Amino acid sequence: MSGRKDRDERIVNPKNGSWGSSSQDLVRLSVILFKHSKDYAEQFNQNVSIYTLAGIPVLFSALRALLIEANAGMYGDLGVTNNIEQLNKCSEIKFLSNNYSIDSGLQQELKLAYEVRNEIAHPTHLPTGTKSGTPEYLSVLRERELLEEGIWLSQMTSHKLYLWVAEILEKVAGIVLSHHYGDEVQMHSHLRSWSKYRNYKF
Repeated sequence: MSGRKDRDERIVNPKNGSWGSSSQDLVRLSVILFKHSKDYAEQFNQNVSIYTLAGIPVLFSALRALLIEANAGMYGDLGVTNNIEQLNKCSEIKFLSNNYSIDSGLQQELKLAYEVRNEIAHPTHLPTGTKSGTPEYLSVLRERELLEEGIWLSQMTSHKLYLWVAEILEKVAGIVLSHHYGDEVQMHSHLRSWSKYRNYKF
């Protein structure tokens, strides 16, 4: 059996015994990486950071784990879709769009952030043909001053870019958690882990 098939079956065919997911572990790792990222950036221009290349994919792994937990009923039955198979059949963006009330502005930001994650996870180092070396479809990130200079992958070694992605995912996590939690106090307590990146702003 392939690893991909095995992972898919773990979600849709739950078995007896204990189970769990790791969104909180992954968010905690992201916070640790944020600390290192800020420390690294302080040595240079208060922005350049190699830790971004590790931290952004970790944040998206945390989001996927959160969606699995929430839709498997880990936070109570409130808002459980009973259609967790969707996560194996479509992207997280489509799953979020189908099951949660996310406004179009946040959806567009999330799509853009996912493209950053994809560029890190599947790097393409060939020249892009643009003066800046930034792919045309992500030029908005340069306009927002979220990128560094250099070859394309180096441009994403930006602490500001890491913060921007974390802010988007904090908003998305808030929507997911508020949809599933019956206890508002517990929900806000859970969401605090997604906001700890704010401690590492300049």
